[in-house]
Amino acid sequence: MDSRLSVVLFALGFYNAYVSWRVTGDGGISFTQKKAQIAFIWLLPLAGAILVHWISVAQSRQRDDPSRKYASYEDYQAQDKSPNIYDDP
Repeated sequence: MDSRLSVVLFALGFYNAYVSWRVTGDGGISFTQKKAQIAFIWLLPLAGAILVHWISVAQSRQRDDPSRKYASYEDYQAQDKSPNIYDDP
């Protein structure tokens, strides 16, 4: 019984550490928000980590959505200019 409990506690600690690491590496949120999310993760270990992880993944998917990065070719045709392919100024 003790070995099962220690495995569960180790897995919970590892998951909390992973989500905390993911939050610290997120460049899209402020330092204050990072501190609040990490506190939430460790004050409510399983529920906090799951909620913050879910929100973090949803935000990163929204930020990395290809439809937000590129304009359609028709937009360039209407303006009579060629698309800037390599993000050169």
